[in-house]
Amino acid sequence: MSTLDRGPRQLAEAVLRALSLAVVDTPMPSALALFFDVLYEASFRTERGQPVRCSLLWQEPGTFRTVPFLPEELPLCGSYISFTSPIPFGTGSVLNLAKALDPQASALAVFGAEGLAPSIHGLVNYGADSSLSVPAKWEAQAGVCGSFRATIVGPAHISVDAGLDYPIELKRNTLRADSQSPLRRGPLRDRLAAALRGLPIEVRAQLTPEIAASPFLGVVAIPLKDGGVFRSEYDWAESLESLWVTTLARILLKVRENGGGGAVLITPRAADSPERAGRLQVPCALEFAGLQTLLQQRGAFWMERFVKTAKALSEQSQTELEIRPEEMALPEPDPRDGPVGSDHEINQAIAFIASLAQVEGILLLTPQLALGGFGALSTGEDGGKDVYLAGDDQASEANRSPVPAHAFGPRCSALLRQCSLDPEAIGFFLTQDSELRAMMQHEDQILVWDPVRLPRA
Repeated sequence: MSTLDRGPRQLAEAVLRALSLAVVDTPMPSALALFFDVLYEASFRTERGQPVRCSLLWQEPGTFRTVPFLPEELPLCGSYISFTSPIPFGTGSVLNLAKALDPQASALAVFGAEGLAPSIHGLVNYGADSSLSVPAKWEAQAGVCGSFRATIVGPAHISVDAGLDYPIELKRNTLRADSQSPLRRGPLRDRLAAALRGLPIEVRAQLTPEIAASPFLGVVAIPLKDGGVFRSEYDWAESLESLWVTTLARILLKVRENGGGGAVLITPRAADSPERAGRLQVPCALEFAGLQTLLQQRGAFWMERFVKTAKALSEQSQTELEIRPEEMALPEPDPRDGPVGSDHEINQAIAFIASLAQVEGILLLTPQLALGGFGALSTGEDGGKDVYLAGDDQASEANRSPVPAHAFGPRCSALLRQCSLDPEAIGFFLTQDSELRAMMQHEDQILVWDPVRLPRA
């Protein structure tokens, strides 16, 4: 690697700045610089014609431990296996060990102290379903599950999760450390929120009449028999909306992981609506609400457990009993033998839907994540709306810049055309090199966010 290539060193400096905001011991600058130099060099190598992909967790061996969480003593950080003798950290050792690891489910545990070169001291396994699980689990306990996690995504492409709301990325010598995430806030998130407003009613329909009618599900103060008051402050609309939006982000992540790019159109419009009739051909039209049903059942599971726990607590003799969201964590079903709507089933549905995006054309989903078809082709003229790049999540007018519609490729232009015709639609486009764009019609303009950072759960 040329000494004039400052990309890895700039990445090391950005990671150090991010870690300085967290309550963790920051690595030595020299050790971190060497760490990213090695990863950058390894990213250019190929194995049987395929680029190397590997994840690494920076963690001191003596502090690695598991964290208990309900309903069982499950390891938040996964299983850790230490090597009898540390392996010297270098391009050769990373390339050799990368052959045996899934970068989404496993990682090399690396550490280097002052005066000592970094070494690989163990392996971390996050489990078989980790490629579709919450991407920030290992950062949720900074200093417990590692100071940061780095992933070789592709040639000259390294992504680092350092506890921020977004990854720090080095791609083709361009450092990206911004937080533009329209799925988290702004007009795009507002449109999804409006479309998902009826989720609490849909989920309650999955409950038994007794649970559905329970006053504990409401945000009210309930008088108790002994004269006390039970106060429930849980916002089910917000929690369920977050579940659906996070699942949408996981679909997009899986499409990215599959490679080859893809186009996804989120719209509540029926196939025979004026916005789609004659303007969008769907050769592979179908109706699949499996993922939507699983998410409804997951929400119902949360509600049922909440009611039963709240009822038990309400029988305690206290003058005033308050339950806040942070005091009453929602238990997760066991993915191995839990009820319908467990992680395993949701992961399977996500993988199935994301796989269809590999077919040339547009993947159609409703905001509730029901599948309407794939391989769709845009055949009509566009709606004549001007296209603007949004400079922030809110797409504030001062940060918009015009861009010609012909600047985008055919698949992305097809999504822009559909968003121009359908004022309720949201489009997501993944390029073949894993860049994600989002687009929608807003204030009689077509807004495009590029690139998009997917939010953490």
